[in-house]
Amino acid sequence: MKTLETPHDCLLNSERPKSLLFHLDKSAAVLESCVNYGTHIFSSLMEKGVDEYFETIPPLFYRHILEMTDATQVLLHQGVADPTDVLLRSAFEAFLGLEFITTKNTELRCKSYIVADTVSELKIYRSDDYRDIVGSDSILDSEIKSKQAGLESPRYHSVYKEYLRTKKANKNRPPNWYSLFDGPKNLSSLSKELDRYDWYSALYSSFSQVSHASNILRKIWSDPNTGHLEIRGLRSVQKLNTNIELTIGFIVEASLLILENYFPDQSPNFKQWYLKEIHEFRQSLLNAPKYDFRW
Repeated sequence: MKTLETPHDCLLNSERPKSLLFHLDKSAAVLESCVNYGTHIFSSLMEKGVDEYFETIPPLFYRHILEMTDATQVLLHQGVADPTDVLLRSAFEAFLGLEFITTKNTELRCKSYIVADTVSELKIYRSDDYRDIVGSDSILDSEIKSKQAGLESPRYHSVYKEYLRTKKANKNRPPNWYSLFDGPKNLSSLSKELDRYDWYSALYSSFSQVSHASNILRKIWSDPNTGHLEIRGLRSVQKLNTNIELTIGFIVEASLLILENYFPDQSPNFKQWYLKEIHEFRQSLLNAPKYDFRW
C-alpha cells in the first residue's frame, strides 16, 4: 500500500503536462488582471462616496462579484474546475442583482434589498435555535429593537409595508427582494426581464446541481479504450475552459456596468484595456485543447 501521506492517483493525480500548467498560469494571470482592474473601479466608487446607506448596495454587489472572481481564479489556477460552479452561481446572481438595481428605480430597489435582508436577519435573531446558541440577552434584544425600528422608520416604512403586502400575496412566503413593487417573482423571471435568460437557461441549473450535490452521477464516464465505467478524478479539468470563459464574462460585464452607470467617461479606457489584455486570450479558449479526465 502506498503511503497515506500522499493521495492515491486513482482519484487525485498531481502530475500534469507542461501544456496544461502553462494554460493554467496564463488563465490565472488573465483573471487576476480582471480582478486588479476591478479593485481600481471599486476604489473609484469609494472615493466618490455615498450620502445614503442604500447607495452602498451597488458597490457591495460589485465587490461580491470581485470576491467570487478572485476565489475562482485561485481554484482554477490549481486546475479545480467543477467546484467553481458554486462561485459562478453566486457571481451570476449578484450580477443580475447589480443590473436590476442600476437599470432604473435604483433607490427604491436598493431599499427593497435592505428591507428584505433586514427581515431575514430578524427572523434568525428571533428564532429559538439562534437564542439557544448565542443566548437571550439585552444586547440581542436591543439589536432586534433597533432593526425593527429601522424598518418602521419614515425612510423605509413604505418599502417595509410593500414587503408585508407582497408576502401576504405570496401565501405568506418571504418574497425575493426584487419581487417587491410587482417585480419578477423568481430568478428565472428576473433573468428574462434583464434579457439574460440565455445565461440562466444554459447555466443556472448546472450551477445549482453542484451546490445541492444533485449531479454526482455526472462524475461517471466510460473509458474509450476499455469500455469500463470510471469515476472522474478530483481536480478534473473537463469544465476548465468553460468556467474560465464564464468567469471572465461575468467580471467584465459587471465592471462595464459599473463604469457606464457611475463613470461613463472611463468606459472607453476599459474597453481598450479589454481589447489589449483580455480579448485575444478569451478567443483562444474556443480552440484550447480538451484535456482528458486523467490528463
